[in-house]
Amino acid sequence: MKQTTKLTDNALNSADHDEEEVIFDSRDYDVDAEGLSPLFDYDYCKLLSNIKAKFTPSVLIGTVGVWSGTHKGFNYYLGFAELKQAIAEYDDLIVRQKGERLYFTLLHHDGRHNLELRRLTAYGAEHDDKLNADLYELDDIFEFIEKNTEPFGKIFVVE
Repeated sequence: MKQTTKLTDNALNSADHDEEEVIFDSRDYDVDAEGLSPLFDYDYCKLLSNIKAKFTPSVLIGTVGVWSGTHKGFNYYLGFAELKQAIAEYDDLIVRQKGERLYFTLLHHDGRHNLELRRLTAYGAEHDDKLNADLYELDDIFEFIEKNTEPFGKIFVVE
């Protein structure tokens, strides 16, 4: 089930030359008459188990596509259960890995979200109140995320 995609010219010109690898794509599974797929269930559980094993407080950050357009967005997850519940609400899920970075594409009826899962650093986790959009300006929150997160790290590939 491993697939490799070509990178854009901009990505190829960057210092990071790791190829991007699709490690899970929910659209790759056939379903039976009842809409069930045992292989999907197995691979999806394995993917979630591998993410859970490394999970610490994290954010998904990137672009959020909705009916009104594409916007910059983020969501903070203190625990793995919150992340699991959030991604289960989408029609389709694609997970890609590039080096230490873990990317999620979440597809839904209004568009797609292209997000990176990033862990909070120790300082970031200690000061997670700065992720509260009711208290801080969004630009300040995005700057905080940029300075106080790190790539999620490699997870095992679903095969």
